[in-house]
Order: sequence, then structure tokens, then C-alpha cells
Amino acid sequence: MLVVIDDIAARLAPDDPHSARMKTLSVFALMVGTLQLSRALADRELADAVLEQGLQNALAILLGGEHQN
Repeated sequence: MLVVIDDIAARLAPDDPHSARMKTLSVFALMVGTLQLSRALADRELADAVLEQGLQNALAILLGGEHQN
């Protein structure tokens, strides 16, 4: 898993991947938690809404708030 994290961090900040590592780890954890929660919900509409919000949150973190709905 850390190999994937480091690869993503290197793509986010090619000149200084170490600086992007914690942000990448945080986004990865957010996405895993979002997926787990959505799978645990019986209400398909709510599960889809959780996935959509998780995606929006991840993009906001990665893009520094530049992404809007």
C-alpha cells in the first residue's frame, strides 16, 4: 500500500514527493473509509450520496479547495 501512496505522492509533487505523502495518505484513508461506509449502508441512494461526497471531499483536499460542486 505504501508503494502506491508514494507513487501517487510523486505524481502530485514530482519535485518533492515527501511533502505530498501525508496528504496522499489522508486522501487514501478518506476514500477507503468512504467506500467501506457506503458498502455498509442498505439504502442505495444514501450509499451513492456518501460516495459522491467522499469524492468531492477528496478532490477538495487534493486541489486545495479549487474544486466546486
